Amino acid sequence: ELETTQLLTLRGGTNGVTARLKGTPMPILAINAAAVATKLLQVASGAVYDGMGGYQVIDNSRYEMVLDLVEQRKHSLVIFLWKHQRDLMIKEAEKRGVTWALIDGSTSQNERRDIVKRYQAGQYRTVFLHPQSAAHGLTLTRGTAAIWASPTANAEFFNQGSRRVYRISQKQKTETITVLAQDSYEERVYHEILTPKNGRMANHNDGWSTEGKDKFMRRAASVPFALITKWKNEEGWDYLNPDHADKAKQKLNDIDFRKLRTADWRV
Repeated sequence: ELETTQLLTLRGGTNGVTARLKGTPMPILAINAAAVATKLLQVASGAVYDGMGGYQVIDNSRYEMVLDLVEQRKHSLVIFLWKHQRDLMIKEAEKRGVTWALIDGSTSQNERRDIVKRYQAGQYRTVFLHPQSAAHGLTLTRGTAAIWASPTANAEFFNQGSRRVYRISQKQKTETITVLAQDSYEERVYHEILTPKNGRMANHNDGWSTEGKDKFMRRAASVPFALITKWKNEEGWDYLNPDHADKAKQKLNDIDFRKLRTADWRV
């Protein structure tokens, strides 16, 4: 959930909007509707940017949670959209002693090849990726989870970024996790851009993959993070923890949660 400090006041018209974070003197200029949407996503993700590219952190809890997810898995990928996400997650990884590598626009081709080789050999617990730098051509099947620190409005980025672990050579069960702030613009992005894609995947071939060696893999469900949080807080188990897989299956096979399933079969 968003902290109460993460509130914006918006003023302006069709030519632009000036946003100001409640309780801070920092103005945030957004010159059109698309820019306003970006600012709202940035605020939901825990930081605001000024016109010079600097940012102010307003909530670090998301990145603590992302590293919790990393520590629950042997190897994972974490996909970020903004500089503050990269910086905060690297800082949290260093604090916890999690081995990591970074692939973004600053990473050379030689460095990318070396990172992939080392990751596949198990030398890194996680790799932090920017989707523009990792959308195509990377095979990182040592990992079994693609964790999105925020939702992206670019469905192609989401598809390609998530498939860095879900490849023909993958022999293990994989998962894609997208972190959302409840009741924020992030939910709109996820449901308008990504949920329809999920529906198409569910209906196509009754949920079964049709790609080469992946034909044995079937899509199970899409579960809102708000519900995952509710289960964790009220029932004491974590849907995203592989050790709780039996409980997750029980829930998804319950008639009360049938709508979460993406194909007409039991999990």
